[in-house]
Amino acid sequence: MKKIAILLFLMLVVGMLTACNNGKSALDTVDVRGDITQITNSDAKEVLGMILVEGDLEEDTKVDKASVTVTDKTKIFVLGNESVVEEADFSFLQAGQIVEVEFTGPVRESYPVQATAKTIFIKSSQDEEPNSPRNGNEGDSFDGVELNL
Repeated sequence: MKKIAILLFLMLVVGMLTACNNGKSALDTVDVRGDITQITNSDAKEVLGMILVEGDLEEDTKVDKASVTVTDKTKIFVLGNESVVEEADFSFLQAGQIVEVEFTGPVRESYPVQATAKTIFIKSSQDEEPNSPRNGNEGDSFDGVELNL
């Protein structure tokens, strides 16, 4: 009987802790969110380049600024209306785009932190209005997919 009472108590505590979590989980956070302010290409075989991402430290981000290494294993996605529209490559990244980055591996704790990107989500370009020209191209399209960012 004591074991059942202890088990019920533990289940109650776990339930209360889950309720206090406000629906947030580790998957609801990103390492950094912000504008790409600098892009550097690389000639290395596995490293495609580096981007500098600058934003604000928010409730769901871990850092406000990061120097991010992009490798051939990094997944890059374009988002439209909060869902993935298309997978992209390093050449699609541009200064001024708003991105969310998830890190993989060790994070070098300098300022800004230095880390390798596991996933990059391109949210939009800074101050961009829908269907505005981007780098001289009319509209926002990627491989024939209309983007409404």
